[in-house]
Amino acid sequence: MFKTEVNVAIALIIFEKSVLVGWRGAEQHQGNKNEFPGGKVEHNEMPEKACQREIFEEVGIEILDWRKVDFIQHEYDDVIVNLYVYLSELTQLKHECIKAPWFWIDCQQIQTLNFPKANDIILKRLSEGDYFQ
Repeated sequence: MFKTEVNVAIALIIFEKSVLVGWRGAEQHQGNKNEFPGGKVEHNEMPEKACQREIFEEVGIEILDWRKVDFIQHEYDDVIVNLYVYLSELTQLKHECIKAPWFWIDCQQIQTLNFPKANDIILKRLSEGDYFQ
């Protein structure tokens, strides 16, 4: 059976030892779960540009200093998701600009939240500090 492939760019936005997390609405694929900011990569768009665009649209901040830390492919029953994962550490000034529905959680506590299965490896690596240099 042919499955659609979807490219998604997400950001691990870090402040001190916490990561920014939101909530996926019930109408979304894998809805009623936590999520990292980001979204689908549009046709002819580079993943890093998609990530930058989505962060600005969803969170309202512009991220200029970041790095790619992972690529994960996860196969659901109905779709294959390719996750391009970027990390950015925020300054105090940008941290103060972020409002609900976004919230901060300690990186070591991230696995206590309910994320889509495609994020399992990210959660493990984040909680173990693998993404930090």
